[in-house]
Amino acid sequence: MSHPMLEQLCAERYGRLIAFATILSGSRAMAQDLVHDALLSVFSRSRNFPTLNAAEAYVRKAIASRFIDSKRRESRDSKAGARFGAQQTGTYADPEVPDSRLAAALQALPPRERVCVALRYLDDLSIQETADALGLAPGSVKRYVADGVGHLNMALGLNEVVADRPTVPVDARKEAS
Repeated sequence: MSHPMLEQLCAERYGRLIAFATILSGSRAMAQDLVHDALLSVFSRSRNFPTLNAAEAYVRKAIASRFIDSKRRESRDSKAGARFGAQQTGTYADPEVPDSRLAAALQALPPRERVCVALRYLDDLSIQETADALGLAPGSVKRYVADGVGHLNMALGLNEVVADRPTVPVDARKEAS
């Protein structure tokens, strides 16, 4: 699977892809698997990307999709296991991922909220760019981001506000008639 864009992407942006996947998964080992699977999927077909940024964006979308799919599978598998009397195993904590309140709060978010918050605030994408990256409607992204920030606020005891809309100053004083 020799592809010049793949080689350039791995040489220049692999660390950023791993960091993104680690934020989503909470585990460096799982992040490496996500990135590996995404790269294989994207570059196993003959695709031509106009720029390295376009290739990276496509791989990030593949990482996000694989993460969401893995969480769906875990949920489905755990429900099936519970139906058949299987015991749940404990959550694996990777010692390479810092154990901070923010990391724990991010890990507690549902997968779509986590992906939207990560793309929106950690990758600094706009609502439209996040929607395009995930194949969602902008309104859906706004909802996931608002819900995610709300959950993070509750977990961290903050009062951050999602402010994506332009504000219009309002003068509360009534004009004298």
